[in-house]
Amino acid sequence: MSTPLFTDYLKVEWLKRAVMRGKRKMEKQKCSKCGEIKSIADFTFRTDKGTHRKTCHTCTNARQRRWYNVPENSQRVRKKTNRYKKKNKEKHNKLNRKYRAVGKQWYKDYLLRKRLKRYGLTKEQYVELLVLQNFRCKICLKKADNLRIDHDHESGKVRGLLCNACNLALGLFRDNTQVLDDAKRYIAESLREHKSTKKP
Repeated sequence: MSTPLFTDYLKVEWLKRAVMRGKRKMEKQKCSKCGEIKSIADFTFRTDKGTHRKTCHTCTNARQRRWYNVPENSQRVRKKTNRYKKKNKEKHNKLNRKYRAVGKQWYKDYLLRKRLKRYGLTKEQYVELLVLQNFRCKICLKKADNLRIDHDHESGKVRGLLCNACNLALGLFRDNTQVLDDAKRYIAESLREHKSTKKP
């Protein structure tokens, strides 16, 4: 059993585009600016006209940089951008939220890949652990979106998946069972004292 990550989707899209680029490299076109004959992949495809631009990427980017380096032009662009943001504030915020959500998901996938690599787990093994634990923390049994991988600090062996709070608690107690027992006894005594003071 496996769950596709957002980055898996990106890989598929990248592969599709790579295949298209490979096919397009066979085609050639002459740049109207520098006069060089280049691969068709070096020319931007215009979806509105269904054809490629006449100038290559290098010449187009150079022209745009020259234009933007003129102070009047760059100021005009900034003013126009600010006017659009003010006029379409809700639309602009909605797009920002969308891109932040995509970026957040990508970052979560990145952290998960990093942890799996650190503890020598595959994505399938991680999902198997999730299913075995019913997507719950092994200690507090609470459901969590992003369960952490808990491991033995001496042997490095993976013990299970914990929520962030339980994982931090074990780390702070340094896996010392005596300290954990003392903490348990301390909390139990505090609760008993609290109950006794409540009685009339």
